[in-house]
Amino acid sequence: PNKETPCLELEFDHFSSPVKFPVMSQVEEHANWNFSREHGFNYSHTGLSNRVARDNPLTDSDNEQLRQVCNRDPLSEITEQEKDFLWRHRYHCVNIPEILPKILLAVKWNSRDEVAQMYCLLKDWPAIKPEQAMELLDCNFPDPMIRDFAVKCLEKYLTDDKLSQYLIQLVQVLKYEQYLDNPLARFLLKKALTNQRIGHFFFW
Repeated sequence: PNKETPCLELEFDHFSSPVKFPVMSQVEEHANWNFSREHGFNYSHTGLSNRVARDNPLTDSDNEQLRQVCNRDPLSEITEQEKDFLWRHRYHCVNIPEILPKILLAVKWNSRDEVAQMYCLLKDWPAIKPEQAMELLDCNFPDPMIRDFAVKCLEKYLTDDKLSQYLIQLVQVLKYEQYLDNPLARFLLKKALTNQRIGHFFFW
């Protein structure tokens, strides 16, 4: 090798047993445990979330604030106070499916508790419109579970005519996928193989 070329070396920790991501049943078990603890009392512990969910009915003021945040332009930022507000009312937000991108921005992705609860919420979240689902495929949402949910929404609601309009954008967001074999790539290939017109534009 050229000695004048910079070289980056990485050394990873060694563990006595395999390290792997937990299966969904373990994620759900942790989310349920955390939910019961959360509603028993407010607590704060290393690695545990202290942003407690509210299960009491929303006030008119809360509903209005949720509506305003939901209708905000996707490119506008939400404040930390708004993120906390959204997370506290996350269970009510299931009734407002289109608010999902904002809820996902409110998740603290370095918190095991919040990620586990968001995964469980996502399982029961109603499908959203294709235009909103495509928002979940940009660089702000690299999590595979989120991207898989977005593709399922596209499969459910995106017609071939609409897909032709959004094909360039969908091909562009493939660069944000973590793996070559992913739900979005499979979705586009399937559409390209079953529709000659889409296949022609997809090829070029």
